[in-house]
Amino acid sequence: MVIRRVPDLHRAGLAAEHFLWRGDPGTALAHVEAVLEWADLHETGNIRIATTGLWAHAEIAARARAAGDGEAARRSEAAADRLLELARRTVAATYDGVPRAWLGFEGHAWAARAEAEHRRVHGVHDVDLWRTSVESFVYGGGEGFVYEVARSRWRLAEALAENGERGEAAAEWAASLAAAERLGAAPLASALKDLGRRARLPAGARPPAEAARPGGTGGRAAPGAVAVLTVREREVLKLVAEGRNNKEIAATLFISPKTASVHVSNILAKLGVTSRTQAAAVAHREGL
Repeated sequence: MVIRRVPDLHRAGLAAEHFLWRGDPGTALAHVEAVLEWADLHETGNIRIATTGLWAHAEIAARARAAGDGEAARRSEAAADRLLELARRTVAATYDGVPRAWLGFEGHAWAARAEAEHRRVHGVHDVDLWRTSVESFVYGGGEGFVYEVARSRWRLAEALAENGERGEAAAEWAASLAAAERLGAAPLASALKDLGRRARLPAGARPPAEAARPGGTGGRAAPGAVAVLTVREREVLKLVAEGRNNKEIAATLFISPKTASVHVSNILAKLGVTSRTQAAAVAHREGL
């Protein structure tokens, strides 16, 4: 009997995520563990399914700590260490001694998410790792994997709030919520609203482009929109308004063109606009 690995991994991953969104990490983990019994290091889908398992363990460990059950938390931590090792070994897998050369942008993005989730299992909300996860899913010179960018931003906002960076947390939260609502991703939007309440993130930080609603701005960012941007993003926006391309922005700010592209994508999402021209118009209106 031939087992088709990729469909099995995809189905298990989707089932696990379904139960995670429903607040049942135990059942989610059962789906992950069942399929990983047949793990093949040459199967890149291992990285995503391992990351989903890490998400489940993060929820289980957090509940165990809240209940004072240190032993249960330590079991999840140990299991999470093994899942991360699987993800890392899959990334580093070789064929007859030759390293794989086809993991691709998405594979590396899931590997970055795995590192961030692993730290969360151990009770650490690592801002740098979640920022790397966001940036890794913004690939191909455009918006990237929009849904996964939004999911990573959810966790980045949580990490920023946990570490006292409330202004930036509010901006990332607002961008993630705007994307979730645009995509119709109800479970993610609900989780973000819950985070907003728990972290007391200011509602005014929400991207103001509410084009589809009566009294909205018709796709244009409202006055004061740049308040949601970080200092670096404002610097990038100024250069966008001057008509600079990503290579020119990178050279001016001494960053890589990919990082410049990530900043531009983040700016468009936070301002609620869809093009560099619209972003430039906001910059001019705001006096940048």
